[in-house]
Amino acid sequence: MVKKLETVMRRSTKRPVSTSIGAATPRALSLCCVDLAIAILAKQKRVENRTRAIPSYAKHSWIALHVSCGRRPMVKWSRAHVKKNWSVKKASGSPWSHWTPTTGWSLKNQALPNSSIVGFVRLGDSHPLSAREKKKNPWAVGPHCWEIKDAVPLVPPIPGISGQTGLWSIDVMNPKLKRSDRMRLVNSFHRVQAGE
Repeated sequence: MVKKLETVMRRSTKRPVSTSIGAATPRALSLCCVDLAIAILAKQKRVENRTRAIPSYAKHSWIALHVSCGRRPMVKWSRAHVKKNWSVKKASGSPWSHWTPTTGWSLKNQALPNSSIVGFVRLGDSHPLSAREKKKNPWAVGPHCWEIKDAVPLVPPIPGISGQTGLWSIDVMNPKLKRSDRMRLVNSFHRVQAGE
């Protein structure tokens, strides 16, 4: 059982797995709370903070944006961080212009669902956090900053998606994903990649 799990995990971190339903789904990156996803989709948060550099296969590519179940210890800190750095002025004219960041643990009345694919982001490169960037960019907390070049929401989000930390394969983590959700995800991903 352990060997089988190790094989699946190794496969999920290297490349997408194709299935009999068609093209493989994109890789995904999980965020601990809805508030961070909204800050990215509203194009205010232009870096994603991670413990290591972006893998070479993911540089300059589109990936799916996933919101986890929202029950980790980082949720409370992340929500407070978004509230502190949210710009109402920058949100003006966006779908998030009337959204107000929250704090604490409550999952009620969230703008997006947890355990869902909520959009797509195009990654750039990554770099270690510098002292200058830390002063200049309140969203950059490091230790590694993954550059976010673009973000597109998925409307409506696809709920009921299990994920994990780091980049992961949606196919491997969600083998029982409904065919209709999978096809919508793949088609939306291809449209985003094509710039439609």
